[in-house]
Amino acid sequence: MTGGIGSGKSALCVAFADLGRLVLPADRIARDLTENDPTVLEEIVAAFGRRVLGGDGALDRKALAAIVFRDRAAREKLNRIIHPKVFATIGTIIGSERPERLRPYTVHEAALIYEAGMDDALDYVIVVDAPEEERIRRVMLRDGCSREEVQARIAAQMSVRTKRARADFIVENTGDLEGLKSQAAFLDRVLRSIADRMPLSQIGAGVKGSRQ
Repeated sequence: MTGGIGSGKSALCVAFADLGRLVLPADRIARDLTENDPTVLEEIVAAFGRRVLGGDGALDRKALAAIVFRDRAAREKLNRIIHPKVFATIGTIIGSERPERLRPYTVHEAALIYEAGMDDALDYVIVVDAPEEERIRRVMLRDGCSREEVQARIAAQMSVRTKRARADFIVENTGDLEGLKSQAAFLDRVLRSIADRMPLSQIGAGVKGSRQ
């Protein structure tokens, strides 16, 4: 599952989790790594300097965001640090889960699925979308940032139009939470039907299955 900033990825993740599906949110995993793995923080500081640290020595996410969302080279440098570790962590989580917990499917949520080439390891990609003005309003309210800061983040990501063109499923997050839950329930029925026709060895294996 992917989508632009403020599109509603987290809310859709909750809807799938409420349906009993295992959800692996890459952005939360990345946050956990920067907070709990000292080597990750050390690599980030080595790449960007101590200006990305707060007074308590923890990562200042707002300071780091101000750098990477305006500088493509800096963004790619950060991704080279974070992405391999996130992918490895996801692999570890999947490998440690009971097989029945991975069925009928798992949800991998990440803002940069296409940018990181993660879609090559997934069977299907869901893109969740909402009108840009609504996304800007949501992020300003959520993060306490300016309109200009949100627009810079949007500009730094792959365009929603491109993501929609590459998606297997699109969720339009233009209504209320109940509407979003209804779309999640519909997709759950579709994906369970697909999983029923897949070999058990492929479910949760992290490789592309048949789309026949």
